[in-house]
Amino acid sequence: MKTPDGTAYDWTGSSPQQPVVVLVHGLGLNRASWAPQSPGFAGFARLRYDLPGHGESAALDGRATLPGLSAQLAGLLDHLKIGCAVVIGFSLGGMIARHFAQSHPHRTQGLVVINSAHARSARAQANILLRLAEAQKSGPAATVELALSRWFTPGFYARNPEIVDAIRQTILATDPDQYCRLYRVLAEDMAQIIAPVPPISCPALVMAAELDYGQSPDMARAMAAEIAGAEVSIAQGLNHMSPTESPAAINTPLAVFLRRFR
Repeated sequence: MKTPDGTAYDWTGSSPQQPVVVLVHGLGLNRASWAPQSPGFAGFARLRYDLPGHGESAALDGRATLPGLSAQLAGLLDHLKIGCAVVIGFSLGGMIARHFAQSHPHRTQGLVVINSAHARSARAQANILLRLAEAQKSGPAATVELALSRWFTPGFYARNPEIVDAIRQTILATDPDQYCRLYRVLAEDMAQIIAPVPPISCPALVMAAELDYGQSPDMARAMAAEIAGAEVSIAQGLNHMSPTESPAAINTPLAVFLRRFR
């Protein structure tokens, strides 16, 4: 299904009374990347959608921005006549979810941020800007192999080439121009969601993976410290793609958090 402005989405719900979860994927991925989490949403209506220029969604004209990506989500909720939802975002999707919670507090019933960056060190910021420049020059192919080697633990990477390759092909199928537009948000727009005023006030769960140095546990704790009452969950022995590598490590704490909204 698509909205009039071209946002592709899947909607699963059986009753207007069901609480809603909205799932926001990461850079180079698409709404199908949430499949490992789907069993954990029993009792909820589920909304998955593709970011601009990703999956089946229309391409974006002009610079991608966090406000613009938040507006895409707000427009999708308007289209489906959804007043509020629990917003769950992975990586870049976590940045969008945080911005949406800041910009639309009355529409954000709860917030879950999974493996998403917070304030970076000067060195980390320089590194991501270097990777952005490489992607702008040569497209996703310039960075995908390094990314995949960092996103999975070595053992999983070696034992599951078909899963790794499926993600590789998804990233490589993303339009290079659109990929870079959203990569720039990931690299350059972090300041917009650090220590917002007023602060995010909805119930929140911030998740990180122990071995994910780009979106580290320390970042997760710092992020949670800016949200009153936020919970933190660290997936031990896992890396950035923990939702794919070990769904239970994400689904178990996520299910506990979501119980309050049923």
